[in-house]
Amino acid sequence: GGARMDPPAAPDQDACAADDDDDADVAASPRMQQVLPISPPLHSRRAGLQEARHPKWLFRKMLQDEDADDEWRFRRDRATAALARMQQLASGLRARAAAAERDVEKAEALVADSLVDIKWAVANRERRCDISAEEYKARCREAEVRLAEVETECAQRVKDAQALFDQERAHTSAVEAVLANERRRADAAAAHVEEAAAESRRLIEARGARAEE
Repeated sequence: GGARMDPPAAPDQDACAADDDDDADVAASPRMQQVLPISPPLHSRRAGLQEARHPKWLFRKMLQDEDADDEWRFRRDRATAALARMQQLASGLRARAAAAERDVEKAEALVADSLVDIKWAVANRERRCDISAEEYKARCREAEVRLAEVETECAQRVKDAQALFDQERAHTSAVEAVLANERRRADAAAAHVEEAAAESRRLIEARGARAEE
């Protein structure tokens, strides 16, 4: 049979080197193209090339081209599957990234709210501490005033007690002097009464003796 064949081209080694190279089309250029008439003699200008190839050579060439086409389809399918896988992975990563961004936004909102609460709590605590400090200072001043008053009152009471003690001691001394004087008078009166009683007994005994005579 007759056939027209383009000049042979070497396979694209860079395009078929690895599955992850999906930047360029790995399809091989057309190898052979059948034209009419397909049988010799090929002497018509409208028939294309004026030469005939041996069937064995054509068969081997067709097998090589089919193998190249099969290899290209295989690599194309692999590249398509890898692209689909990468697209699916990219879609999943985009979804995860979007979810992570939403989580980050929520976390930032929570952190902002927590920061506002913390600042409010700090300001409130500082205000309460200032108020407590002022109250403590006021109470300390009041306590100092009351302490001075108590010390003054205690000193006055000590003076009053000392004066009362001195007065009572003087009164006690006077009472003791009066008591001693009264004791002396009582002793003298008792002695006089005793003498009078003895004299009365003596007179009674004397009268009794005269009456017996």
